[in-house]
Amino acid sequence: MAGNGTGGFSGDDGAATSAELNGDHALTLDNTGDIYLTDSGNERIRKVTVTAAAPFAFANTYVYSPSADSPKTETIANIGNAALTFEVPGVGTNPSVSSGFSISNSSTCPLLSTLSSAGTLGAGASCTDLISFTPQVVGTIGGSAITTDNTLNVANSTQSVGLSGTSLPLLIKTITFPQPTTPVTVDSTATLGAIASNGDPVTYSITSGAATIQRVDDHLYQYGDGDDCGELSGDL
Repeated sequence: MAGNGTGGFSGDDGAATSAELNGDHALTLDNTGDIYLTDSGNERIRKVTVTAAAPFAFANTYVYSPSADSPKTETIANIGNAALTFEVPGVGTNPSVSSGFSISNSSTCPLLSTLSSAGTLGAGASCTDLISFTPQVVGTIGGSAITTDNTLNVANSTQSVGLSGTSLPLLIKTITFPQPTTPVTVDSTATLGAIASNGDPVTYSITSGAATIQRVDDHLYQYGDGDDCGELSGDL
C-alpha cells in the first residue's frame, strides 16, 4: 500500500509504494477512500491518494451487436495481507453492471447472485472480469461495473469502473432486382442478377423439386410443385 521497505523520508508526490517511511504506526481513511498514515519518525502525516480505475470506452457498434473490442478485461488485485471477501448481493448480482453491458461467465472473479455464497480472493492474488458492450438501444450509453467487497475491512465497500459506448442504428439492406423479360425456370440452384445495397452478392437456392422464379409487384416469388407459392428471401 505504501513504503518501499527502506526507512527514511522520500517519495512525496510519487508512487506510494516507492516512498520511504520511518515508523508508520496508524492509519485512517476519509470518505473518498484516501489513506492517511502517521509517519512518526519523520513527524509527518503522509497521505496516499487512491486513484480511480480508468474507464472503459468501447468501440461504436450496431444495436444488438457486441462491439469489436469486447470483452475488455478489468483486473482486481488484493494487495493486502488478508483475504478479500466479495459480498453476497441483496438484489441483482455482484458485480453489478449497467444495461447494455455484460460480464462473461469466463471471468475469474466471483460472479455472485442472491443465492450464492460469498466469494474470496486470497492475499496477493488477482482475478479478472471480462466486460462486453452489447447495446439494446440506439445512442450514447454510459454506465459502470460495480464490485462490492470488504476492502480495508470495511464491509460493503464498492469498487467501480466507468463504462461507455455508442450504439448505431441497424443498417437497412435492400436488394434491387432487374425486371425479367420472361420467368426463369430452374431445376437446381439459381444465382440471380441482383444488387445488394451493401455490395454483397445475393444467391437463392431451390432446395427440392422444380420451381419457377418470377418477379411480381417488386417481390420475388418461387412457384413449386402443386402450385405452392412462397416469397423468397436471401442472405445479404
